[in-house]
Amino acid sequence: MNKLKYRKAWRFPEQVEDFIASQCKGFTVHVMNGNSALGDIRIDAYSENTDIRADAFHLPLKDAVADTVVCDPPWMMDYRYKSKFILEFKRILKFGGILVFNAPWNPKSPGLPIEAIYVPEWQLMTYNHIALVFIARKVKQTFI
Repeated sequence: MNKLKYRKAWRFPEQVEDFIASQCKGFTVHVMNGNSALGDIRIDAYSENTDIRADAFHLPLKDAVADTVVCDPPWMMDYRYKSKFILEFKRILKFGGILVFNAPWNPKSPGLPIEAIYVPEWQLMTYNHIALVFIARKVKQTFI
């Protein structure tokens, strides 16, 4: 069963792709890459322009392998799947690693605090969903 609604692969607007590229440090994994060429490894279940065909909920990578994870998920993803989706990114991120996440919903998760939010200028003129680029960093969780 496919949990995500497939839409034809696309690419970030040039300004957004340049910004995202500037945030990528070290070994970068781009999940759901569509037609974007960003990342050292690109993983997508549907795109022809990918290195590995795989489900974003079960990435075929070892734990703590990525310095940066980039993702532009389905914007209308069912809320029941969002936390599992983010947990998979946390799993492959190294401590101190960065998640660059382009979506209209916050990828909040314990141990993955948001450091910055970027609003692409062209998005300010839209009247529907505004995509935000969230920059989050994996930290060790502390329990009180």
